[in-house]
Amino acid sequence: MSDFLKKFSDKAYQEVKKPSFVEKDTDENKEEEIESDNELEKGIEAYEDEINEMDQQLLNSENQSKTNTTFKISDTKDEVYIHDDEKVKRRKKNIIVGIICVVIVFIIGFIGYRKINEIRVPQFVNEKTLNDVQIWAAKNKIEMDYTTTFSTNVDDGYVVKQSLKQGTIIQKGNNIEIVLSKGANPEAHIKVPDFMKMSLTQIERWKRKEKAANVSIEKVFSDEIDSSKTIRVEYKTEGINANNYRRKDKINIVVSKGKEIYEKNIEMPDFKDKSKQEVESWAKEKEVVIEFIETPSNKIMEGMVISQGIAAKTKIAKKDVVSITISRGKISYVPSFSGLDETQSKIEATKANVSVNIIYYYSNSVGSNYLISQSIPAGTEIKDQSVALTYSLGKPYIGNFDGTDAFTMVQSINEMNMKGAQLTYELIDVSSTEKKGTIITTNYKANFVGIGTHIIISVSTGN
Repeated sequence: MSDFLKKFSDKAYQEVKKPSFVEKDTDENKEEEIESDNELEKGIEAYEDEINEMDQQLLNSENQSKTNTTFKISDTKDEVYIHDDEKVKRRKKNIIVGIICVVIVFIIGFIGYRKINEIRVPQFVNEKTLNDVQIWAAKNKIEMDYTTTFSTNVDDGYVVKQSLKQGTIIQKGNNIEIVLSKGANPEAHIKVPDFMKMSLTQIERWKRKEKAANVSIEKVFSDEIDSSKTIRVEYKTEGINANNYRRKDKINIVVSKGKEIYEKNIEMPDFKDKSKQEVESWAKEKEVVIEFIETPSNKIMEGMVISQGIAAKTKIAKKDVVSITISRGKISYVPSFSGLDETQSKIEATKANVSVNIIYYYSNSVGSNYLISQSIPAGTEIKDQSVALTYSLGKPYIGNFDGTDAFTMVQSINEMNMKGAQLTYELIDVSSTEKKGTIITTNYKANFVGIGTHIIISVSTGN
């Protein structure tokens, strides 16, 4: 019987040895658990066989006791001693049954104690954080040993490895070794792809795969770049580019959100009799784009609204474009003065509400009093401007200055030059009894000369 109990204790409740680091259950460990359960079942079966054998022996003994009862009478008066074999055997049976009951109670108690203190190891790897593990260990009175390591597969703070696999049954007070992730190595160099050719989804997938936490993605609206397309890449760490990027370095990737669509919740006002400045002020407040169109008007004062492209009370959105027509006031158009003399030109200018400025210049090709040019072409829209009309004086005329003072002729030449004659002159001293400075003769006198003619003036020296 003692051999049986020893066998039962060794097989069914042997201490759990600490396995090497595992992350998942294996078939080999499952087979060991099955073998342990089989050993326990065999022990119970052996115990039941022994009880049955003892009951059979006791039954046989009872049958024999019916024919072997012995009575013994002592020599002493009134003292009778009766030896009852059946009673002795019954007492022995009761003792044996009591011992068996005690053993059974002990076994049940031992098993119960073990069951009460049994703890099943959960799955920590990639599912539990340090805080989760500490709470579980404190609740179940388990000692935990912690180490750390870098990992690109397990997030920072989560369990990378556990020394006992999930489902392992241990007793309170046992020890489990845990390896915690420090996240991806920040010093590791990462190959940077061409973000300009990648979509937002591709960039986010690369960021997750490489654990590039310092890569930020900024999403902005763009009227030019399609949604999810990269607008620009900004390396924020000094001296870092695509060739030497490390996981800890910072990159900002700007990605387009496409055109921004605004709600049409702005009511278009009626700008009739409003000024251009009032329209601009409203547009700035509401973030509406105004396209001003300026046009002449004889009825609407300059700078006031003539019309608007969107009717009043219509709902529009931010960034919508609204056309507003603004008056430029009264506008004049320059007429053609070709072929008109000075008097005729002034009459035409009055009709067109245009002011003119008459100028006369010498000309080799245009006859006297005919128009040489006008400063603003015909048909031009003008406002508060004058048109310069240049008329011809014909060719410069050189009079006869013989016998007059040379200064008089020089002054006449200078006056003609102010009107475009471009004449040049040369004074030559001549010995004469005429008063000093008197013109003796000139190479041109009393006739018309071309623009730019050179004149030689002979002047008396007075001796």
